[in-house]
Amino acid sequence: KNYSGIPYKYTIRRKFAEQHFANFLNSGCAFTSFISQPGWGKTILLSQLATGFLSNSRHGTSALLFLNVYQFLYENFGKLSISHYIKNELGIDPKLDLVEYVEKTRKDPNSKLVVFIDGFSRLKVKSNIKTQLFERLHQFIGEIVNSRIQLVLGIRSTDWARFIEGTSYLSLFKKKWFPGEYFNPEYISNIPRLKQDEIEQILSRINDSDAITGTELTNCLEVPLFFESYYVDKIPCENAEI
Repeated sequence: KNYSGIPYKYTIRRKFAEQHFANFLNSGCAFTSFISQPGWGKTILLSQLATGFLSNSRHGTSALLFLNVYQFLYENFGKLSISHYIKNELGIDPKLDLVEYVEKTRKDPNSKLVVFIDGFSRLKVKSNIKTQLFERLHQFIGEIVNSRIQLVLGIRSTDWARFIEGTSYLSLFKKKWFPGEYFNPEYISNIPRLKQDEIEQILSRINDSDAITGTELTNCLEVPLFFESYYVDKIPCENAEI
């Protein structure tokens, strides 16, 4: 929530993302990703999805683990796989197989473990370290294929291009990836611009009013990044939330 360019209470849940996530959970795919250029609201989008998942009674027997990618780069990064790190986070015996553990402990046939990983854009490391991280993620995806574990990534377009290129089994890899309805290979993105009604919904929260603002302004706000400038310009400095 702290990465939001405007106060988090003014952000909205995006219907396309909720539908994407719901379809992914029912797809049988091992992982999905929300991909875009900087400033398109990936982190807020994931936060909203995680909150919705955890508050939905239909997922009452499932579990969700939200991780920032920098957590993998702490001590023992060179020794631990992603699955080992997750076991450490959840207090699972490191000798146990994570996939088998989840299968045995999830009594409800619809129950699963969903892992969110975000923060790639804030990762300032040497290229070879990021390559190692991507290799570990490739390995983890291979481990969770046809399991009750599903992975969700929030990642920039440039990192996604590197992530895909780094796999030696691209054909199988893409079969286990859920791209969503809006994936555009030309722009390497699957997050659409904000729609008119979404923009007006955010503006009404900021302005504490239902008034519809002019088309020229709303056209400028189709990319979430620009809401920060709108908010800062609108709110006097002494009242702004830092």
